[in-house]
Formats: sequence, C-alpha cells, structure tokens
Amino acid sequence: MAFGYLNLSFEVDGRVELDRTLHGYVARVEDWKPFFRSLAADFREMERERFAAQGAFEGEDAWAPLDETYRSHKERVYGQKPILQATGAMFEAVVNPEEKAEDLQLTLTIDSAYALYHQSDKPRESNLPRRAIIALGARRKSKWTGMMRDYIWEGQT
Repeated sequence: MAFGYLNLSFEVDGRVELDRTLHGYVARVEDWKPFFRSLAADFREMERERFAAQGAFEGEDAWAPLDETYRSHKERVYGQKPILQATGAMFEAVVNPEEKAEDLQLTLTIDSAYALYHQSDKPRESNLPRRAIIALGARRKSKWTGMMRDYIWEGQT
C-alpha cells in the first residue's frame, strides 16, 4: 500500500478558512467525488444552521442587528424576516450553491453579489456592517478533517 499526502483546503473569496494536510494511506482512495458530495452536504447544513442562528453559530458572534430605520422598512415591505433573508434569494443561493466535484477538487459557487458583499472584510463605502455568512470554526474544521480521514481509512474506491 502506497503512502502519500493530501491537502484539504477551503477558501472563501480568496481567504483561506481551512488548510490541513493528511499523511498516510491516501492512495487507498480512487474516487474522491463521494467524499466531496458529503462535504458539500455538510456545508449546506452548516449554512442553514448559521442562518437560523443569525450568525451565532459554532462560536461565531451573532450578525450585527439591523439599524432601526432599515428594520422598520424591511418589516413593512417583507414582514418579519430574519437578518439577511428579506427576499430569501441570498439564503437560497448560500444553502444551495452550485456544486462541481472533480477528481481532486470540489468547488461550491454561491451566485449572489449580496453574499459576497456581506462576507467581504474589505473596506466598505456604506455603513452596512460585515455579516460573514461563511466562517469555519474549530469544530467544523475538525469535523471536515475527520470526515476526510475516515474516508481515506475506509479506502473508498
């Protein structure tokens, strides 16, 4: 059995959220696509939970509250909707990203300029606060690394 290594990395808008290298029996795995599909499913569930918690998820702070003027407007136009879910379009884009699993790479594409704006930590031209929609805490990083380790150990082919 050949030994080797494999890198698991996760980037959001060019920012590295996770970078782990596993050593060992990675040659046991001939097809990574099932692992990628399970990772994508876990990502979707993680984001559903983050939105339900309005950001306060896995050690992250809650998203900044809406300012009173916008909160009143939003309530009149959209009703009682949670933060970042006025129309539901951004939520749907985040929890249902385009998924492309290749031999050694998984790409999840969120088609929403609003999501990118909220995620970005670049200087802002407005008073709109940053509300990171994707953040990997220590628990999630450990979970994903463990999922990968288990997949390698099981020798999925």
